[in-house]
Amino acid sequence: MQWSIQIQNLAALQCSYFTIIKDNVSIGRSDDNDLVLKNKSVSRYHSKIKYAAKKCHIEDCKSKNGTYIYLNDKWNLIDYFVSEILPVSVRVGQEIILKINFKPFIESNDDTAFILCSNNENYNTDTININGVVHHQSIMVLDLCKSTSLAAQNDVMAFHLKKRLMTLAQYSLQSSNLRFIKSTGDGFIATFGNAVDALQVSKSIMKRITDRNIETSNPKINIRLGLHQGTVYMLSYNDADIHGHDVNIAFRIESLQQQDFINKIYEFPNINRIFCSDSFYKSLLNEQHQLDIDISYCGKAMLKGIAEPFNIYLIS
Repeated sequence: MQWSIQIQNLAALQCSYFTIIKDNVSIGRSDDNDLVLKNKSVSRYHSKIKYAAKKCHIEDCKSKNGTYIYLNDKWNLIDYFVSEILPVSVRVGQEIILKINFKPFIESNDDTAFILCSNNENYNTDTININGVVHHQSIMVLDLCKSTSLAAQNDVMAFHLKKRLMTLAQYSLQSSNLRFIKSTGDGFIATFGNAVDALQVSKSIMKRITDRNIETSNPKINIRLGLHQGTVYMLSYNDADIHGHDVNIAFRIESLQQQDFINKIYEFPNINRIFCSDSFYKSLLNEQHQLDIDISYCGKAMLKGIAEPFNIYLIS
């Protein structure tokens, strides 16, 4: 049997994956742990997980910042917890989230078929899958609007707004089916296992920012979100980047302007909006979830560097 663990460092906007062939796994900052997490909020010997009687046992090792389990839409502090249902989401310390699963070990002659538990401070493994990794995923691009002009006027305030944006986004991301995340300077790109997850995170982020803008006298945080469904390529499961035509499309959708539409049917704002592609919209319909949203068809738009026009929808 083997553990399949995804590490989400939402403070650093990083995701990585590990497979550990061992029943009992120790987790902490010290190098002699099975899973080493170089994060200041993680204790030297933070927690343990073990698999027994078809159940996942999670134990906190008297850590300074605690071990948490995600239940009933919130993080619950635990000393000891037993779960019969996997995967399970565990937070160690303040910033690291582990998505934990357990599956039968399939032996392979390919040394790169699984990722060994050997990592450094950047949560990258030493094992490279030379065949690459291909996923069909929901892609989200988020961007902070007018960040350059903000920095020119008040560099300290611009930095504060970026930091606040990322903090608000973390609350929405930490309970999602996140697969990949990376900072883009003024925002981030993330992928999810399905369109509903990507949509729910997008709506949650937008609501948190709207509420923040109402409550504070500081300059407003204005964002744009682009959602697309497509294929992403990675050199390995722990690649620090994602690649492919559909990644470029997601960026182009986020940055669309009024003049990019060749037959604008519906009026839309230039900021504080969520755009999605036709493929993302169809994925939502295929997943057949009850969605409390309004989706308006905006028309066909030309994306920079893309020959064919795209159908674009506004989600509200």
